[in-house]
Amino acid sequence: MCTIPSVPPCLSLIGLVLLVLLSGCNSSSSGDSSGGTTGPSPQALMTAQAYQMVQATAQNLAVGGDAELEDRTRSSLVTPRQQLLDRDITTDCDSGTQRMITQGSSMSVIYEACRLMAGGVQYDWNGQFTSKAQTPTAGYNNTDLMEYSQLKFRQSMGTRYYEMLMNGEQTVSYTACVALAGDADMTMSIDYQCANSQETFDYAHVGNFEINYHAQGFSYQANGEGTYSGHSALNGLFKYETLEPLEYSGDGSGRPYMGTLLITPPSGGALTLKFEQAGVYINNQFYSWDDFLALGESPFADPMTCLSGSAAPGGSMPGNDNISFRVDGQTVSGPASALWSPEYSIFTISMSSVSPPQARTLTLSLGEFDGPGTYPVTASGNIWVIWVEVNGSDSNTWSHTHGGSGSIVVTEFTNQRISGHFDLKMGPATDNDANRMMDRTITNGQFSISDFIVNTP
Repeated sequence: MCTIPSVPPCLSLIGLVLLVLLSGCNSSSSGDSSGGTTGPSPQALMTAQAYQMVQATAQNLAVGGDAELEDRTRSSLVTPRQQLLDRDITTDCDSGTQRMITQGSSMSVIYEACRLMAGGVQYDWNGQFTSKAQTPTAGYNNTDLMEYSQLKFRQSMGTRYYEMLMNGEQTVSYTACVALAGDADMTMSIDYQCANSQETFDYAHVGNFEINYHAQGFSYQANGEGTYSGHSALNGLFKYETLEPLEYSGDGSGRPYMGTLLITPPSGGALTLKFEQAGVYINNQFYSWDDFLALGESPFADPMTCLSGSAAPGGSMPGNDNISFRVDGQTVSGPASALWSPEYSIFTISMSSVSPPQARTLTLSLGEFDGPGTYPVTASGNIWVIWVEVNGSDSNTWSHTHGGSGSIVVTEFTNQRISGHFDLKMGPATDNDANRMMDRTITNGQFSISDFIVNTP
C-alpha cells in the first residue's frame, strides 16, 4: 500500500479504510457549519454523525470520486505480498522524506516532516505506520494488520486545515473490487479549521465494517462505538449498529437507497435511521434529502470537502460595492472580484468602474499570500498594484513598479470572505500621456469580498 509516489502517501489507506471508521469526519453534502453559539440539537448532531459515517464509505470507496485515483489506489491494495522485495528506500518529498522498508511480509513507512503540494492543497505527514500480511481471513484473498504510531496527517489550503494524529491498529481483509472488511481499535486527536467551523478534540473508536460490491453498486454495514472528548457539542460514548445493510447504487449520488442504522448517543435514547430513495426516516419522521442534508449541517468537517472545490461556498459572483477608496481625493466604489490560487500562493482582487467612454480599473495582487497580515508595496516586491484610466481610445497606467509605496492589510481571510484596507502610491508608466505623468495616490481603501473564486487545478 501507499507505494505510488505521485499519489499523496497513504491517501489510499486513509481514504479507503480509515475514513470508514471515522464517523463524524466526512460529509460531501453538508459542508461547513457556522459554528455559532446555537446549533443543531443533540439528536440532529447524532443523525448527522451517523450519515457522515456511512457517507464516508460511499464517497471514498465507490462513487463520486476521481476515477484515476480510485484505480491507482485500489491497485495498491492488491499487490501480492510475495512480489515485494526486501528493500529500504528513502524518497524525497517536496520537503522532508518518506522512507519505505519492506522485509518479508512486512512493510513500514516512516515520514520525516514529509510535505507535498498537489492541486493547490498542502499535505504533511510525520510518524509511521506498519502493514503486516496475515493469514487471509476466510472468504478473502488478503488480510493485513496495520499499526499506527504517532502518525500525523495534515491537509491545508489558505487558512483552512485538517489534522489527525493517529495511534492504534486495524485489520483489513479484502478481495479486490469484490469485498472489503475490517476492524479497528484506534485513537485520534483531531484539529481542524474550515470556514467558520473549528474544533480540537480526541476521538477513540472500536468497531468493524464490511463492504460487498455487486453489479448495481455495493452494500455496507458497520457496528461499533466511539468516544468523543473535548468536542464543543458532542462528548461521551455513542454506539452504532447496522440493522439492515445499507445499499448504494453506482449512480454517483453517494446516498443509500435502503438500509437501517441504530444510533445510541451518550445521552441515551436510540435513533433509528431508515434510508429510502427519496430520503430518510429518523425515528419514523420522514426527511427529504434536502431537509436531511440541512439537518446534517453540524460542527464536523473532513479534509476532502473542507479544502476542495472550485469556488468558495455561496458561488463565485461577488456582491455589489464591496470595495471603496479615494483616488487623489475622489471617492471610487463598486463591485470587486477576487481569485485565490493556493498552488502559487497568490490572491488577486480586481475592480472596474465603467461609464462609457470612461473606465477605471484597480488590481491588487498579493504574492506569497498566507492569510491576514500587512503586505508592504515596493517597486521591486512581490505585491503588484495597478491603476488604469481609460477615456475613449486613450489609456494610461500607474503601477508599483514606478516608485510604488504603501501597504495592503488583510484583516480577515476564511474560505467565505477576505477583508482589509489599503493605502497606495503608484508611479506613471513611461508611455502615459504628457498630462498623466504625475503619481497617483489611493487612500482610505477598504474591501470585504465574499464568494471569491478558488483556483484548484
